[in-house]
Amino acid sequence: MSANSKRMESVQIYRAILFMGIVAFHCNVPGAEMLWFGVPAFFVISAYFLTLNLQKNEQISLSSLLKKRFWRLCPPYWIVLLLAAALTFREGSSVMAIGRDLIEHILFVQIFVWMRRPGSLHFTGHTWTLALEIWMSLIWMIAFKVIRTHQGRVRFNICMLILAYLYRVVFCILLQNVEMLVYNPIFHVDSFAWGSLLAEMDIWEKKRGAGFLLIAGGVGIIALIAVMAKVNHVSLAEGYSLYGTSGDYLLNPVMCNIYGVMAIFSAGIFLWIIHNGGAAKGTAKAFLYCGNHSYTAYLLHYVLLGVVNYTLPMHAVFKTILVIGLSVLGAAMIDECVRKIKKARR
Repeated sequence: MSANSKRMESVQIYRAILFMGIVAFHCNVPGAEMLWFGVPAFFVISAYFLTLNLQKNEQISLSSLLKKRFWRLCPPYWIVLLLAAALTFREGSSVMAIGRDLIEHILFVQIFVWMRRPGSLHFTGHTWTLALEIWMSLIWMIAFKVIRTHQGRVRFNICMLILAYLYRVVFCILLQNVEMLVYNPIFHVDSFAWGSLLAEMDIWEKKRGAGFLLIAGGVGIIALIAVMAKVNHVSLAEGYSLYGTSGDYLLNPVMCNIYGVMAIFSAGIFLWIIHNGGAAKGTAKAFLYCGNHSYTAYLLHYVLLGVVNYTLPMHAVFKTILVIGLSVLGAAMIDECVRKIKKARR
């Protein structure tokens, strides 16, 4: 097995761990309040591989790149949307409301709609992350077609980092509206910028960068937990827990940048993995299997969690284990179905 293949296995295991953490967060497992950390981490990974793909395919047209990414991401998403629509209809929602929400989701504009009003399609609250990724991918694809030099692309990514921090601070003060902040792609654009910057680094920069990013991100996270604790007059442990609550902390111009330091920390972890990762062995093979289906499993888990909450009330830990298992098995079936359909289309 080549070194690149071994590193890819480590990346897939990392994806599996991030996915499991997000499920634990959604299941309200005690101590998992900040495991939404997986969201910016997934953005970093996505941007890294998107940038590598753009570097290798500079001569391919933008339409071809978009078509390829569309057919990779959308079929599992459509299947999950149909499941969510069927469950929402069963709960008594009108066909008109479901149809309107389906169109919004298919066009990936639900994030812009949710800035003004909540959606009526149940079990799809997590799809804002995919919509954000689609819009940010489009921005990066256009930027790479326009900006042809390495230095120009590095400057572009640095500008995106600065833009994200400025947006969070300035609009946090001006808007005082959580939905208007968090559903705007600019709010999360630094995660994508970090992933893209990692792909632009040379080997020596990657060796030095992992430690720096891990330390900077880790110190930033601890500092912002301390700020949360001080502002709310609670202990550090309780300050940590508050980052998993309603999101009102996003209206504070300092604490809203928890997403920024999470992006830095996740970039450091990812950089360390792609530099030091090895092949999966033993029990790690199960994580590798989960990581290989993590995208579809992530889309599916929220629907399954809704069903479990309605039908099988149980302790958060057991619920997490059940939802992870069902999500991975369901994702494997969906991925195999999509693979066969794609094969038949060729």
